[in-house]
Amino acid sequence: MNAVKLIVTSKKNLSFKYGKKVAAIHKLLLKMQKADLVHRLDTHIVYVDDAASCKAVGVSAVENTSEANWIFRFRKLTTRPKTKI
Repeated sequence: MNAVKLIVTSKKNLSFKYGKKVAAIHKLLLKMQKADLVHRLDTHIVYVDDAASCKAVGVSAVENTSEANWIFRFRKLTTRPKTKI
C-alpha cells in the first residue's frame, strides 16, 4: 500500500492569481502525480471548488474558498472519528 499525498487547492483562486496559466499548472501537477508513483506515493489533486475532484477523495465541494473554510474542511478530512470503548 502506498502512502497518500494530498494536494489541496482551489481552481477559482488559482485562476484569480495565475489567469490563463492554470492549465499549465494543472499539467505540472499531473506530471508530479505520475512521478510520485516511483516513490510509492498515491497522489491526489483536490480542487475544493470542483465536485469531481472532491468526490474522488470522499468530500463535498465548497463554494466558499476562504481560509477559515479551508481549515474546517482540512480538519474534517484529517481527523479520525473518536471510537467508544
